[in-house]
Amino acid sequence: MSFLQKWGLIGLIALLLMAGTAGTTWFAADAYYGKKLAAQQASDKQASDDQAAEDAATLSRYAAASQEINNGLKAESADMRSTAADLGMRLAGNSEALRICTNDTMRSSVPNANGSGTSGGSSAPTAATGPTEPTVAIPAGQLRDDLKIAIDGIDAQLAYRKLFRSGDQAPQQ
Repeated sequence: MSFLQKWGLIGLIALLLMAGTAGTTWFAADAYYGKKLAAQQASDKQASDDQAAEDAATLSRYAAASQEINNGLKAESADMRSTAADLGMRLAGNSEALRICTNDTMRSSVPNANGSGTSGGSSAPTAATGPTEPTVAIPAGQLRDDLKIAIDGIDAQLAYRKLFRSGDQAPQQ
């Protein structure tokens, strides 16, 4: 064998050994890290499934609570309508019912014990004939302020209900 052939054969053997070592290392690493990768993917899928189940449970709790609130509000609304209708019938059937108005210039009458009343106004009070319907005049500014507070309260409740239905959380400060 010649000198060149001998060194060529040694180089070829060294190249084959390096390729074999690299291939063995590659396949060993693939097997080792492949198992870890599969385990990590399974863990990620399980975590995703758990989070989806938790989200579904949270949404169903929100839906149930929202439905409970809506049912309560419907019942309250029905009770309020019933009470308003009852009060309306009492007002229509009773001349002693109290009417509230916001007109400061409106006459107000206060019934006496015998059912007659006195009429007020710019002139001196005179005796009214027969039973009268008492009226209480309230300054319009006072009712306006009270109504503003009530409207703000209703707006806040509606905003809370909208937030509750959407399932969002208030931003943390």
